[in-house]
Amino acid sequence: MFINNLGVHLTDYRKESICIDNGYVCFTDTDGVRISMSPEIIAMLQNLNDSDLKNKPVWDLELTVRATNVFKAAGIDTIGQLCELTPRHLKRMPNLGDKTYKEIVESLHRIGMSLNHERP
Repeated sequence: MFINNLGVHLTDYRKESICIDNGYVCFTDTDGVRISMSPEIIAMLQNLNDSDLKNKPVWDLELTVRATNVFKAAGIDTIGQLCELTPRHLKRMPNLGDKTYKEIVESLHRIGMSLNHERP
């Protein structure tokens, strides 16, 4: 997914799943995860490029306290550092369960980012 001044362009999402719900743009990714973005988030993303997003602190993802504590303990400060992790590495972090993992992945999808799915 990428965003530009013309709106949201979806590359990894099914077009038939896009809707507007209470002012939020909602869509379902190919794994069936529903993602919604507020107009404020869309506006913010339109003004950022990939490197700007990667340099933003992980706290900007507005995750739960558990997730932010996991990042603090692991020394992960930026969204770019988070995106360098593989799903396997992230799942192995102490105090990070399935619910927190899903929250992190959904938050990254909301801003058009994802974990590193390459094999080490």
